[in-house]
Formats: sequence, structure tokens, C-alpha cells
Amino acid sequence: MPDIKYHFALEGNEIIPIEKVDKDERHSHTYTCMGCGAEMIAKIGAKKVPHFAHKGNGENCSNETYLHKLAKRLIREKFESPNPFNIKYHRIGTCSRINDCPFGNKNECEVIKPNSINLKDYYDTCREEVQINGFVADLLLTSSIKPEREPVLIEVLVKHPCTEEKLNSGLRIIEIKVDSEDDIKALLQKDSLRESLDIVKDPELEDYISDKGDAKFYNFDRTPSVVGQRVIPRYILFASGKARIYYESDCHSVRKKIDSRSILEVSFVTTESNDFSYLLDIGNVIACKHIPDFKTCKLCRFYKSYTDMFWDTKYVCCLYKKCNTPKEPTPIYAKQCQHYIPNYTMIKDIKMVIPDYVVATE
Repeated sequence: MPDIKYHFALEGNEIIPIEKVDKDERHSHTYTCMGCGAEMIAKIGAKKVPHFAHKGNGENCSNETYLHKLAKRLIREKFESPNPFNIKYHRIGTCSRINDCPFGNKNECEVIKPNSINLKDYYDTCREEVQINGFVADLLLTSSIKPEREPVLIEVLVKHPCTEEKLNSGLRIIEIKVDSEDDIKALLQKDSLRESLDIVKDPELEDYISDKGDAKFYNFDRTPSVVGQRVIPRYILFASGKARIYYESDCHSVRKKIDSRSILEVSFVTTESNDFSYLLDIGNVIACKHIPDFKTCKLCRFYKSYTDMFWDTKYVCCLYKKCNTPKEPTPIYAKQCQHYIPNYTMIKDIKMVIPDYVVATE
């Protein structure tokens, strides 16, 4: 393979990049090929890119073998360095309660979460060409502290991918695609080994995975560690008449009250609008159904909104001049107001779009 320019060689048992070879001292060192073991010379001239070349014609050397051995060695050295050895793959699953949940929706309840792990938190040994379950691992990660821990195989793919038999063995495998020395260099410079997009069949995952990644992950647990984490509005009403919207991130807890001072807590999902004021209106209409004689100025026909000079929305009572009511009444004022008349048109419109909801009772 005389046309291939190698940028790494062995000096004894140490890998030497061509950039570290001194031009004047190169002839006093002996370099050998990572692939075939033959002697190499360091070519450092003014016209060509510095590189190693076989002292002979190198016709018995395979570039595939060279890249395979180089990648294994450098990945092992990366693992044995003081730095973390991070991997990042994706957990994908559907909430187990989707069928009996009032908010169950496959498009919303499929959980896709990146999972980042420092493998050195679980493994402390990395060995090359180790047999396991009838297969040979390019690199095998194991734990000397917990020998029973399931190992991880790191496989380097230059031309020949893992066999179906190996992939179906149940062994956890990380398969890294390497086409050139540049791929290996780039891999070593990254903070984490990331999952390739094409391991996931759903093209919609492009929204969740920002790049093509470096490897394929087989037989890793993809069940999300936490499911049911949709952001759901919760309407919380207090005895004072004040109400607020709280956005909860665990829809499995919608039946549990989160504020001991509240007199009503309702969780719901609506596609009509996520506007904070509109969500309060929905909650207030629901409150009318569950709390006798519930009144709030927000549902009064004389309560109107306007936009001030700063484009902020303000709410006022239209009767404040005529009937001496507060211009900006507190919510509880509706209970004592003699002029309170429900805004039946607005209430009717909201009732038509009230979604399924859950009242917290625990």
C-alpha cells in the first residue's frame, strides 16, 4: 500500500504521531507499522505532508488492519487516561399508564431522553481481543470491583460490521465506525461517544438528536428512568379567591395536592391556548362546578381587559366610575359585589372547550 500516508507508528510499544517526530533525530529511532509490524521511516520534508511510510513497499500491509489496531489501541488509552469516558445514547419508551390516563396521548407520552454515562464510574478495566460467550471483543470493559456486572464490548468497524449473531447475543455492544485516521482523531478529541442517528428508525427523532453521532449502541437499556413527565397546567384556587397556574412536570401526581392552603386543585391539558390568562379562565369555570357560589371578577361581564401604553394587558372593572367599585378589584371582591353578573357568553364558550381534567383529592 505505497500510496497510503500513515500518521502513526509504533516505537517500541508506544504509539508515536508523526507530529512528535523530530526531523533531525528521526534516523536514530526505530518505528514499526501498527498493522503489519514492518519497519517504517518518518518522512518529513518541505513539500509533502509529514508521514510514516514502510521501509519496503508495504504491499503486505492492510489499511483496514492498521486502522482497526490503531483505533483499538487509542480508544483503550483514552479509557485508561485520567479523563472521563463518557457515552451518550437515547432512552425511548412510552409511559406505562398511557391507556388509563386522562392525559394519555401517544404523541405526547413517548419519552425520548438523552442518557449520559461515564463508563469509568462502572468499569475499571479495558482489554483488547478478549473472548466472551463464544465471541471475541475488540475491547472489553469489565469491573474488578464488581465482576458480576454486565460487561460492555467496544467494536471497531472499518469494513466488517458485527455479525447478527453477535448483535443478538444480548451483550451490550458499542460499534464505532472508522473510515480514516481523521475519524479516530476526531473521536479522541470529543467529550463523549455519541449515538449515531441511524440506529433509531423513527425519523422524527432528528428533533431530539442534534448530530449524526459516532457509534451504534446495541442491547442497552432504553427504558426511560422516569416516565410520565409531561408539563401539565394545574389550576390552584385559594380561599381568598386568588388563583394561579402551576406547571407540573409529573403527570403521575395529578391526584395529589401540592399546596395545603388550596381549596381546589385541577390539572388539565388544552390545545386551545397555553396563554396564562386563558388557562385561569378554564380553571375558574371548572371551579364554578365544584365550589358552590364561587365567584371571581375574572368571570364577571363588567371585568374587561385593555392594553396600556407599554403593551401590557390590564384588567379593570368597568363600573368603577359609575358604581364606585374598585378599578382593579381583588378576586375575592366578587363575593361581596352587588353588581356581579356572570359573563355567560364567555363561560359558555369555555365550557365548549373544557378538556378532560383531574381534581387533586389526596
